[in-house]
Amino acid sequence: MYKDFDLPTNHQAKGEPYVPPKARDSYEIERRHNLPAGTLLAEQQRDGVAISADILSVIEDPRSLAFASRLLGASALNSSWYLFADGASVMRRRLKLPLLTVPEDDIRPDTLELAQVRDERLRQVRDHANTYAQMVSFALSELALEDRRTVLGRQVGNSALAIATVDLGDLFTFGYGDDFRVQDTVRRRSLRTLRDSRELGTELHTVPSLAQLANPDSDLSVFWRRNAPDGALDAYESAYEQLAA
Repeated sequence: MYKDFDLPTNHQAKGEPYVPPKARDSYEIERRHNLPAGTLLAEQQRDGVAISADILSVIEDPRSLAFASRLLGASALNSSWYLFADGASVMRRRLKLPLLTVPEDDIRPDTLELAQVRDERLRQVRDHANTYAQMVSFALSELALEDRRTVLGRQVGNSALAIATVDLGDLFTFGYGDDFRVQDTVRRRSLRTLRDSRELGTELHTVPSLAQLANPDSDLSVFWRRNAPDGALDAYESAYEQLAA
């Protein structure tokens, strides 16, 4: 029965890496000038996690959920890979698949329950992403940052899989399907999310990542505004406005 999910050594995502645009405001230019290397991207990553959590917490209609889950799952998986799998010293780039199996005669979690677990994961990731951004801003050594980045990368990756598979809960409630079939379906959905994380850059021109959500002019944010169903669009705009307030 599948429980683990390994990120590839060579991810080979299509599209250009995301680079935060230059600041135009004089205050922001001066602030960035004084930031240690990597701080800006860590800040945008933190904000992207917060926006993702806020988006998913309010979406209800299935079309919007499907759109948001696909893009956010793929974006989070890319962010996870860049955090702890890209050139990492860890032996396995292992994530944990969501478990939809339960003891015999118990009822499997439905989509609402899986969404609650997903949202709790994202709240924890938001806290850790904030801590990591602060650590980067303190100009700590690479050695001091490596463990924290690995932990955050795994958390983001586990959240990506939770985001991508949340709708499967309603497919397997009331004991439908044996445990192997259930977890095989979770694994195949996760593999599809990995494929999306590699391929979506051909449409966006930039490899999708959570940090882009903090920039309304990024390729991911523009794609979202152009293609999202109304519910997903409203959720993004509300989450961004809340962060910017």
